[in-house]
Amino acid sequence: MRLAYSKKVKAVIPMCAPMFFDNKTQLTKGFRFFAKEYKELEGKDDATIKQEVEQLMEKSSGMFQEIADLITDVKSNVEMIYAPAMVVQAKNDEMINTDSANYIYENIQSDEKSIKWYDATHVITLGDKKRNCMRIFMRFLSRWIGNNNRMRFRSFDVVKNNASERRCNKWTKKQLHKK
Repeated sequence: MRLAYSKKVKAVIPMCAPMFFDNKTQLTKGFRFFAKEYKELEGKDDATIKQEVEQLMEKSSGMFQEIADLITDVKSNVEMIYAPAMVVQAKNDEMINTDSANYIYENIQSDEKSIKWYDATHVITLGDKKRNCMRIFMRFLSRWIGNNNRMRFRSFDVVKNNASERRCNKWTKKQLHKK
């Protein structure tokens, strides 16, 4: 969203984007949960997972302040977003206050905006809703890009997105293993 008010963009899709930093405990709990889940996927034993997650939590305290600052900055500038927007929010989001989606929708200045609620948890693009999300995102984005790019988006296949997902997972793994 910061990019959408800082630069000229053709469209924006805020997805489970927080506008309120009203629950550091909830964010910390969610961060711990996802870190533990990732370590489990790596096949580590419980003792190693517990130790590595605790180390990660200790090293991440400054990150939570940076997140709070970013949320405050974006919230104070959300009314500067004029690009077409599709606000996406998980109904059962365990990480953020779901009122954020309504706040974004009500405060962006775009004449072309919609809000889409998913019966899902915070990371909606990794669960069983992934394929549907990607199809809807591509349809929305294809409305706002030039004709030269439209065909590329129409031929988009979620399976082709696996390379991007692998890069994201590689980056996440690197962040979780930083010492």
